[in-house]
Amino acid sequence: MEEKLIGPLLGEGEFYSLLDGSIPALGEVKKVAAGGDLTAAKTLFARHMREGGYKERFFDNRETVSSRRARGNGETLLKEAERVLSHELKSCGITHKFDGEIDWFVNPTYNGYKEWTWQLSRHHDINILVKAYEKTGDEKYAADAVYLLTSWIRQAVRPEPDVGDGATLCWRTIEVGERMSLWPDLFFPLLASPSATDDFILDFCRSLYEHGARLIRSKTHNNWRNIELAGFASLAVLFPIFEVTPAWLEHVANGVYDHLVRQIHPDGFQFELSTTYHGVVLQESIHGAKVLAVSGRKMPEKFDDIIRKMFEMHVLLSQSGGIVPCLNDGRTAHVRSYLAGAEGKWSSELIEWAKNGLGEDGAPRLDTLHVFEYAGLVTMRDRWVDSKTSLFFDAGKIGRSHQHEDKLNLLIYRNGKEILAEGHSYAYDTSDIRQYVLSSFAHNTVTVDGQGQNRKKGYKWDDETLTVKEPVVTFGSYELDYAAGEYREAYGTEQEITDVVHRREVAFLKKPKVADAAVIVVDTITGEKEHTYEAMWHFDIPELTLEGRAVTSPEINVAFGADVGELSVVKGQTDPRVQGFVCRSTIQGDYEAIPTVLNTICAKDAKMLTVFTFGEPVSEARLDGKTVTLSYRCGKTETVTLP
Repeated sequence: MEEKLIGPLLGEGEFYSLLDGSIPALGEVKKVAAGGDLTAAKTLFARHMREGGYKERFFDNRETVSSRRARGNGETLLKEAERVLSHELKSCGITHKFDGEIDWFVNPTYNGYKEWTWQLSRHHDINILVKAYEKTGDEKYAADAVYLLTSWIRQAVRPEPDVGDGATLCWRTIEVGERMSLWPDLFFPLLASPSATDDFILDFCRSLYEHGARLIRSKTHNNWRNIELAGFASLAVLFPIFEVTPAWLEHVANGVYDHLVRQIHPDGFQFELSTTYHGVVLQESIHGAKVLAVSGRKMPEKFDDIIRKMFEMHVLLSQSGGIVPCLNDGRTAHVRSYLAGAEGKWSSELIEWAKNGLGEDGAPRLDTLHVFEYAGLVTMRDRWVDSKTSLFFDAGKIGRSHQHEDKLNLLIYRNGKEILAEGHSYAYDTSDIRQYVLSSFAHNTVTVDGQGQNRKKGYKWDDETLTVKEPVVTFGSYELDYAAGEYREAYGTEQEITDVVHRREVAFLKKPKVADAAVIVVDTITGEKEHTYEAMWHFDIPELTLEGRAVTSPEINVAFGADVGELSVVKGQTDPRVQGFVCRSTIQGDYEAIPTVLNTICAKDAKMLTVFTFGEPVSEARLDGKTVTLSYRCGKTETVTLP
């Protein structure tokens, strides 16, 4: 029978040998341990951790060094703490009630959603107990927090150095980084509790070293590395008890700066092109820099410039009502939620305007058309203050990760709500809904022969891509903003369709003569042979009515012109493929059906005209070269010449 390993694996004697002997108290610990009296060494070490000034340093700098994950839960804190006390633990929005000993390797999800087990080891629920202990002083919260931490350290034995992230349930380096950012907020408050015994303190610090040893070997990329570096900074700065601490600090200080610089386009967008992970990289970089500053290490001036531009990106991307779109596994949220920490050298007039409510005071004197030239993304709005109508157009590159096959996707916002929507993001599981949101079918673009775009297959990142502008054509005036882009890459699961080129032109009539606002979309599709082209339009509204070549609803009206094929509406379809859903969060099961209009044409070449209006509906839309004629139901006509 194989012997069950119990953590931490780092032996007690070896641990003492790794301490920084230049610190007198730790030098004495090493001396006593070397003499063979490990019991006395443990007593001396635990006393030093309680009385050596680490706790005071943490609390003196708590506003600076506390992880953003360590915030209290307000009025619901004690209710949540009682849930955790009952050992009903939550991960990925899904709770599981444990009976008896906690099994940190369990997976209670219906389809083996791996993130549940991985993220359980981020210890957010233990943080709730510690916050409740700090709020009430009730020992029951501290005792259970110590129990859960000890249980995890015993069970979640650190892997061997060559074991990859996917082969471990508790030691992916992203979780290692998350824990190291959070653990100081657990450990130092718990030192006031009698439950924090000498044995607990020793085992906790032995595990700290094992975390550092795993992080120093990590070679991950993207936002994972930022999370790791921020956590590593917390470990090195707040627990400077090891001989290797100076080397760890040097590694982290270089990494926080260098890794950020290599990820950010000159237009301020992080190279994954995901709103959520842009925010993660931003906040983790700030956290790492703030923690390092406590040790006297400062970032170069360029770091501050990048951070400020990253904050401004959220404002420039925001839509009507201050909504930031859900891009590439992102989330739809108000712009203010992305601006935490945008203060002092990391703020600007544009950022302060957004933080203060998007009102008249301090309103930006910027064009209503904004182009992220390197990312290839475009925003258009009728005005900056009290914007009623705005849109987002993706004419750019695919992000380095969290990739959705959605080039030429269009989103429209009206009165602070996403009207022309998409599938958004979903749990990172193996479900059909997850595959749907990644695909072209969840976005407002065109598919070919029932196949979506496929830029991901064979994708390789090139560092030079970061500084290459995307070929997006734009034009802006008082009455009209315009952008055009092309998709020239492959379609199909094996990239088997390579002869099709899709060009999309988007014109935003900010000041139409009849309707309140209008968006004109011209899709020009060319192929070397006949194909079936299907343009998809997802509407986050309860219902819509399809009559002839028009769609009507109280929220938005749509008219189709030029090459119009078979128009149909699907909602909540699962067969023959998933179509017509929007996900409300990344929690499993949190999605609902929405009406989706399909325009299906069989042709070699096709030109589709789609017009969205608010207020007065269009009864007929005609395209003649670059001229679009809109005939409204009220009898009035408007002619628009595209740039």
